[in-house]
Amino acid sequence: MTLVRYTYLLEAEPDKPNDRVLEPDHAHNFFIHQTVEQGIFGGFASLALFASVFGIVGHRLLFKRTEGNPLYRPLLFGLMATVLGRFLEMMVGVARISDLTVLWVIFGLLAASISFDGRHQEKADSNEIQSSKRKEPRGRRRVTSSSAARTFSAGLIVRLAIVAWLAGGIGVVTWQKGINPVRASVAEGRALKYCQEGDLESSLSELDRAIKWAPGVPDYHRNRAQLFFHYQLNPETLTEPGCSQQSELTYLVCIGIQVLESNLESTRQQPFNFKTWIEAGNSAHSLELNSSALESYTNAVNLVPYAWNLRADLAEVQIDSGLYNEALNELDFSLGITGDTPS
Repeated sequence: MTLVRYTYLLEAEPDKPNDRVLEPDHAHNFFIHQTVEQGIFGGFASLALFASVFGIVGHRLLFKRTEGNPLYRPLLFGLMATVLGRFLEMMVGVARISDLTVLWVIFGLLAASISFDGRHQEKADSNEIQSSKRKEPRGRRRVTSSSAARTFSAGLIVRLAIVAWLAGGIGVVTWQKGINPVRASVAEGRALKYCQEGDLESSLSELDRAIKWAPGVPDYHRNRAQLFFHYQLNPETLTEPGCSQQSELTYLVCIGIQVLESNLESTRQQPFNFKTWIEAGNSAHSLELNSSALESYTNAVNLVPYAWNLRADLAEVQIDSGLYNEALNELDFSLGITGDTPS
């Protein structure tokens, strides 16, 4: 999950024509993006990676240009020129996955190109050293072979166990992170199809299945909340089986609680998304749960401090809660943002 969007929103103001907060998902500088995503150490490590390449290649071309394989120098120069071009492009461009993949391939070629340097060839007499070892007596050799066989057998079992453990762990992680999200996405697609056909009960069942397979995706919870909200808006023509079969709460209140619970789960899965907090605040406000609505709107305002409309919504809940001074402060702040504009 990119953090640039949430960092940018701390200073972003709504777009005046439509009062919509702009949400860029990537900085137009790779190193700034890495610093935001991974902290100062991540940004420094990214810069150090390029600096090490330029330093090593520059030192090789300047001080040792007459040594080694003559084909090594033009190869090194060409790879460095490619890395330099990528470095300049990444200062103002948005690096995509394919771009970064090519960059790492080039880094790998730079590391592997050392084999073209004649100064780093292996010594030719390594085999002679191996063959010059003294032969052991036959009896000692038999004992050594038996001991080595037992050691090899035990070592083989340990290695096989480690490989099986790693393969099992990788398989579980791959299934959870690679296969289940695809299954969940397919289930969401079926849910959308059922919803368009008017079969909301089947749509809800598919969304529950998608949430079971990929609980960390907040959109599934938000879609589930929207589905219950559709029930809430059409009580005369649509009936939700779960809420209609219980008697502890009124039907509409039960539906409203389902909407609120889904929205709150969405905020737990993606706490830095201000839209999820707004939806949770709206559903809590509709149930007259002012404390929950106040908390949700406050979290949304903290994520987007200069969104005047969010501060107006927060002030409305504060008025309902009797917090008149706090509401006046929020409205003053909101008017300070809009100034003399029609908003």
